[in-house]
Amino acid sequence: MKLTKIFLIILAIFILFSVWSVYVYVGTYVLPIAPHWVTQLPPNPPKPEIKYGEFKFKMTYYIAGKLKEISDVIVCEFKGFEVRSIGGSKKRVWSENIKNDNSYELFHFRDDERKDNERTYSAICVENIGDYKVILHTPEAEWFLGEPDYVGVPEMPQIQVYDTKTEYYLEPMTRDKFLKEHHFEVIDWFCDNAVKNTFN
Repeated sequence: MKLTKIFLIILAIFILFSVWSVYVYVGTYVLPIAPHWVTQLPPNPPKPEIKYGEFKFKMTYYIAGKLKEISDVIVCEFKGFEVRSIGGSKKRVWSENIKNDNSYELFHFRDDERKDNERTYSAICVENIGDYKVILHTPEAEWFLGEPDYVGVPEMPQIQVYDTKTEYYLEPMTRDKFLKEHHFEVIDWFCDNAVKNTFN
């Protein structure tokens, strides 16, 4: 009889602990239902009023005597909040992807600064030159959707050269020399303006 009571007490404690753990997890990472004293996390920053947008862009470039054009749509979206460091404040999380209606070759890579490694970026591979890929990095969702804490590169594109052998980008000076040797030059660039977002 005593053993049965002990077993039931242990079982009840286990069930309560499991329910509490699920509540804290869901309330912290899935739905904002758990109060801050439960999650021990800082409060959420203000939410953006505009959470989604599609932005057109077009780049004209010159390579080896040929004039070419890349045009597509960047799909940007607000994803929620996260804490990126122990004891740090919560940050707004955004995502951007190339719509790729024109079926360009996409180059996929991850954000090494994210510990969960969940955020995947997509960029357009403009040219393949031997073991190298010329990559077009478009503006980020933070810029297009008006993130007030955004400190990255604005609407201008970035051209990077990726070495498939080393799996690293070329250093800026090496990249510029490589592009010059292959007569690559951006002639014109256009993209939609960023929205004027509000946060509350």
